[in-house]
Amino acid sequence: MYEKEFNDNLETPEQVRQKMWERLQELKDVREKERQAEVQKRLDMKFKTSNDDLRKEDSQFYNFGTAIEREKQLIDKRRLHEQRMLEEQIYSQLWQLDGQKKLEREIVEQAEKKQKISDTMAVLEWQKQTRDLQRNAEVEAIQREREMLKQQWAIEDEKEKKSEHERFLLNRERNLELIQHNAQERHIRELAENAEKTRDKVMLQKTLEREAALKRLEEMEKEARKREIVELQ
Repeated sequence: MYEKEFNDNLETPEQVRQKMWERLQELKDVREKERQAEVQKRLDMKFKTSNDDLRKEDSQFYNFGTAIEREKQLIDKRRLHEQRMLEEQIYSQLWQLDGQKKLEREIVEQAEKKQKISDTMAVLEWQKQTRDLQRNAEVEAIQREREMLKQQWAIEDEKEKKSEHERFLLNRERNLELIQHNAQERHIRELAENAEKTRDKVMLQKTLEREAALKRLEEMEKEARKREIVELQ
């Protein structure tokens, strides 16, 4: 409401010049009237000084006028004091409203920041759980491979009685396949872990950049509010 009233009271340079011209004409008229009044006053004083009764009445009239003028000054002073008190109350209310808005805005920003941190922690927790599941799956796969190897070795032991040469060749071929298979799985796991680490770094970097941007935006808003408060004051 006060901002609208302030904008409505703004004047253009043409309006200011027009008002100055009107004020100049008014001052000229007032000065001419004061000059004529002064002339008439001196003529009256000259006439009154020549008459005792008129001098006495004029003295009483001057005393009454002085008392009335003193009363008017006291009334004006009281009105000015009341106006200043009212302006101080208005500025105090404006300051309280601005502080309340600022507090509400800070509460909302803190809640948003906490929510973002909570979301980030949830993502990190999910990634940790996923890695744990993958690690458990890898351990189980290794255990199954060991069991399969044990079974295979038992079968090979039975076949060894029939053909030593065939068992040796078959074991060597299968061991090479298992080594290659394990090497491939190890390579795949390393690629998956590196991809997860890279993704974690990217998400963390984005989170830090977003927080830095929010912080810069908050500082810009604070500076804007300070300038607005200074301009209003």
